[in-house]
Amino acid sequence: MSSWFDVLVARRFPTDESFHLSRHRGTVGWDHPDVRAYFESKHRLAAALQPRRIVEIGVRCGYSAFAMLSAVPKATYVGIDNRDPSYGDSEAYALHAATLLAGFRVSFRDVDSRALAELPGPVPDLVHVDGDHSYEGAQHDIDLALRSGARWVLIDDTDYLDDVRRAANEAARGRLALDVREPFRGALLIFNGSEP
Repeated sequence: MSSWFDVLVARRFPTDESFHLSRHRGTVGWDHPDVRAYFESKHRLAAALQPRRIVEIGVRCGYSAFAMLSAVPKATYVGIDNRDPSYGDSEAYALHAATLLAGFRVSFRDVDSRALAELPGPVPDLVHVDGDHSYEGAQHDIDLALRSGARWVLIDDTDYLDDVRRAANEAARGRLALDVREPFRGALLIFNGSEP
């Protein structure tokens, strides 16, 4: 029997052969243990938190969503993506994400998150922020997630991108936060509820 990660690798976007590990390590393939660790960290967090409703800002091909939903297959998921062509073939990525996630309870919003005053309701348990990686864009998406009333906000790329790290650290001030130290790109999990 294949693991959820093996299924993800087998169903990846056809031309996705490598990842940028960090500013210092260069590019690696899907078989690199750090790539597995990256997606396993999302899977483990979802398994531990047991969100019933997940909102993700920045879907791309749906890999992170697949990792999380494989841990909580009964959760509902809303993916928000502006299909920015600077990140690749955005239309093909959106179709791929829809196909990859077809076995789960998902819906997608093709919209720039900066145009949103609030996340689509009802209140999510977990918001995964992995959209606009500029400081202003990350700050907006994190604020949107925190204002939604989501219990948990998971911010991706905090070890990989300085602007994202700065926005995440500012949002974490005065809040309970966990630095997710997986070896790939890093993440910060902010508790936004009344009790852990």
